[in-house]
Amino acid sequence: MKVFIATMAAFAAVAVSSNSMAASTMTIPVIVKNTSVPFWQAVFAGACTAGKKYGVTVPRLGASSEADMSGQIGIFENAVSGKPAAVVITPVSAEALGPAIDEAATKIPVVVADTPSNSKQVAATVMTDNVAAGRLGADTLAQEIQKKYGKAEGQVAILQFLPGVKSVQDRVDGFKDQVAKKYPGLKVVTTRIGDGSVTGSLNTTLDVLSTFPQLRGILWRHLLQRPGRRSRHRRNEGKGPRDGGHRRFDR
Repeated sequence: MKVFIATMAAFAAVAVSSNSMAASTMTIPVIVKNTSVPFWQAVFAGACTAGKKYGVTVPRLGASSEADMSGQIGIFENAVSGKPAAVVITPVSAEALGPAIDEAATKIPVVVADTPSNSKQVAATVMTDNVAAGRLGADTLAQEIQKKYGKAEGQVAILQFLPGVKSVQDRVDGFKDQVAKKYPGLKVVTTRIGDGSVTGSLNTTLDVLSTFPQLRGILWRHLLQRPGRRSRHRRNEGKGPRDGGHRRFDR
C-alpha cells in the first residue's frame, strides 16, 4: 500500500514537470474504482499529499461500485472534458475503458493504476506484479494451513468480487500456478466469481462453505467480501475445518 501511494505521488510530480502550465493552475483528477473502499481512500490521500506538495488540485472521483463500468466511463469522460493537466484512473475493466482512454490520450496524459488498460496510448502504468502477488498468496495460505493442520494439504477455494478484472485474474493465475508447482497436497476445488455486491459475496461464501464442508482455506480478493467471512465465523465457530486459513488481497 505505501509503495503504491508513493508511486502515485511520483506520477503526479511527473505530470506537473512535463506540463508547460504553472503548477498553481493545474488540475489532475484521480478516478478510482470505488470511493467507499478504504484502499482507494488511502490512494486519494496519497494523491492529495502529492497535490499539496506540487500545488496541484486533485479532484477525487469514482463510482460507488466496482460493478459500475458505465458509471466510471462517464466520470472519466466528464473529467477529461474539463481539460485537466492529466488524469489518473484505476480502470474497473481493461476492455471497457480502453476506447475512452485511447480518445482521451490524444488530448491529455492518462496514467493508469492498479489494473492495466487495453489502451496503448497511456502515458504510464503503475501496478503490482499481480502474478507474483498470487504466488505469494499461495505461499501464505499454505503456511497458515500447515500451522493449523500440520501439513499444507486439503481443499481450498478462490473467491473473486467481480469478473473481467485483469489484475485479479493475474493473481488467481499466479495462485493456481504456485499451488500446482509447490503444494501438491492442496486442491483448488472451486473458483467463484461474484456480482460486485456485499450480499452476493456473502451468499457465495456461504454456498462454498456448504458445498465443501472440509474446506481448509479460502483466497479472497476484496475487502467487501469480508462480511461473508465474518458470517462464516459466527455460524461455524469452533467447528474444525471451517476455521481454516484465509487470505485476501489489498482491500
